[in-house]
Amino acid sequence: MRILRILPPGRFPTVVHDPGRWLDRLATDPGIEVLSYSLNHAWWRVLCSPAVWKAVLAPLSATQRLRRRLEWSAADFEAKAGTKAAAEALANFYRPETYANREAYFTAVMALARHVEALNGAQDELTFSLQHGVLAHGLNYRASAELVRYANRDTLLARSMVAALEDCPEAVDLLCLSANSPFDFLTALIAARLLRERHPRLHICLTDHGYENFSLQPHLDRLRQAGTLDTIFDTVIESRDERDVILPALAQRIAAQKPIRGFLRKTEFPEAPAASSAQALPAPLVPTFSSEPVLWTRISQRRCYWSRCTFCTQNSKYDDPRVPTKSEIAGALDRIQAQITAGYRNLHFSDEAVSPALLRLFSEGILERGLSFRWGCRCKLDPSQTPELFRLAREAGCYEIIFGLESISPRVQKLMDKHVEGLDQERIAEIFGAVHGAGIALFINLIAGFPGDTPEETTASVAFLIDTCQNFENTTYVLNPFGLFPATPIMDNPAAFGVVPIEAAGDMVSAYGYDLDPKIRDATLAAAAAMPEMKARLNAAFGWDRLGLGATLETVQALYFEMGHGALFKAMPHNPLANFAGRPDRRAS
Repeated sequence: MRILRILPPGRFPTVVHDPGRWLDRLATDPGIEVLSYSLNHAWWRVLCSPAVWKAVLAPLSATQRLRRRLEWSAADFEAKAGTKAAAEALANFYRPETYANREAYFTAVMALARHVEALNGAQDELTFSLQHGVLAHGLNYRASAELVRYANRDTLLARSMVAALEDCPEAVDLLCLSANSPFDFLTALIAARLLRERHPRLHICLTDHGYENFSLQPHLDRLRQAGTLDTIFDTVIESRDERDVILPALAQRIAAQKPIRGFLRKTEFPEAPAASSAQALPAPLVPTFSSEPVLWTRISQRRCYWSRCTFCTQNSKYDDPRVPTKSEIAGALDRIQAQITAGYRNLHFSDEAVSPALLRLFSEGILERGLSFRWGCRCKLDPSQTPELFRLAREAGCYEIIFGLESISPRVQKLMDKHVEGLDQERIAEIFGAVHGAGIALFINLIAGFPGDTPEETTASVAFLIDTCQNFENTTYVLNPFGLFPATPIMDNPAAFGVVPIEAAGDMVSAYGYDLDPKIRDATLAAAAAMPEMKARLNAAFGWDRLGLGATLETVQALYFEMGHGALFKAMPHNPLANFAGRPDRRAS
């Protein structure tokens, strides 16, 4: 039996996502061959090749093609030169020397960004971006029926994916697909349709449908009733908590020619053994546009230990209410040891928040086993965090910690249910200083326009970050707008937060529009409207406005701040993208 795991087109691929423990059990079965194919990586190569222009022109008549080429010529658009430069940029992203030199890296990113801009200007059907992948114009991503209809059409997106599937393995029995956003949920649907046309008897399973703020979990009842996904997928695994048990059992059913369809729960597979009983194996080394593989994985499979933030939807992906425990660390270290043996040296742990106790035990476990690798993680600010804890983590290989500060205002923190007694500005500054003092990079999340926020509080949060971290090397940041997501405490009781959700058409809404109570509307909207100015203030304080990158600055920051390239740079002893603020010589360099 052959099982194929496909990574659908989406954001520019710079990291390898750990598929989970289901792969451990299947890969050790002598009767099963498990294959992985990054359709995403192949698709970006198509976008940076002449094949993309063939896909753009394919549906046009000869006269229309001539007219389109004349339009491109009049707009001073040179497809051949831009495509060649973009292809060279992709090749450069594989090379370590690209990351050792700031100018070489900027040159590669700028060539790719210009090509993507040209693609967007050369047709009006899609918008491509490194950060999100691809957006189909005029499509309601909140409605499964519309997505399925689009997936079944001959479109530029489908044609570009056909070209990317040329090297996809053939003769497979089970296809496993995942989706990390509404955008690559659409490409997963298209990939399923295209491969079904090649292999009519193929069993197609949607194995994962939740990542960060995107999740189908709150909508499963409506999707089950609508039945639209059943026309594309044979099966959909409902819960990520049960995926690692269900998938091996599903493979056994298919191998035994005992067909099963629909939305799956563990109760339908009483014969399935526990996922934890499988031998720990490494994640497949699928290609990415990085000089070394960066593995996006987890320490624990359980939800955030805090689990209270009023805006957070991430815990909706979990059925099990339990939080990470000490007992999980040994198994996590076994899996990490397998990853290191396979060639991974840079890991990022995407656990929603690693508690101080878990961080200590995990770091001690790494040192006790003598494991050597570089890693980053996410933590919640906690009064018990000490300089000694961060020095221990650094000794164990930690190079970055992401903190969700969100706001420095105690009033707004209480609205978010993030406030902790004893965590005032002075204590938070001490924690950030302790992280920096240990030699660990900082990444700070802020939110502007949270319901009840004010411009003054947003400004104070930005000023605090600048005053505290401006001279810390390797500090990055993001100022996000507030988003109203399903299955959050705010969405469960919006009136308590002065929020009035706007009903959206569709059965899989990933974010809602909203109005605000008049008591907080003006101040909150003013705080949200201040975002561009606040971002500019942050970029000026940390020196990013001095680089002459123009419109490419946003792309560079996305790759460095929020995507896998930041893991490469921040793990370096001498990071060429360390802050450009602070010392006069750094400003000039």
